[in-house]
Amino acid sequence: MLAWEGSCQPQFAALSSFYTASTGTSWSNSDGWLSGDPCSTGWFGVTCNNNLVVSLDLKNNNLVGSISESIGNLTGLKILKLRDNHLAGTIPWEAVVKLQGLEIFWLNNNQLSGTIPIEIQTMGNLTEFDISDNAHSGTLPEFSLFS
Repeated sequence: MLAWEGSCQPQFAALSSFYTASTGTSWSNSDGWLSGDPCSTGWFGVTCNNNLVVSLDLKNNNLVGSISESIGNLTGLKILKLRDNHLAGTIPWEAVVKLQGLEIFWLNNNQLSGTIPIEIQTMGNLTEFDISDNAHSGTLPEFSLFS
């Protein structure tokens, strides 16, 4: 058993699932992915603080496929930048709203669809939210009501 498996295993599993769902083998840059601890071996686009993944920045990296619900297991995530890719399907909102520390959420310029649930209003730390240039339907919740 590797030393990092105990405390970092849930993050490794979440990122591995994300890699698979977004066809990681086709990414423009996947340096370090799936090899060792994401917080100590330098996975491209992953930033950690105190052994917690705090940023996932894979913008314009040829991500194809969907966003895995496992993203909700990255409990320390503050920044999620997946813009300018080829992600499709619906955003796993139930997982996303678990990320109560999330401050930046960029998923613009993909092929995502579906509605935006009112539950995102519970994400009180969210300061940047961009899902433009996708195929969403319905209305956006009132951002002035965010807690």
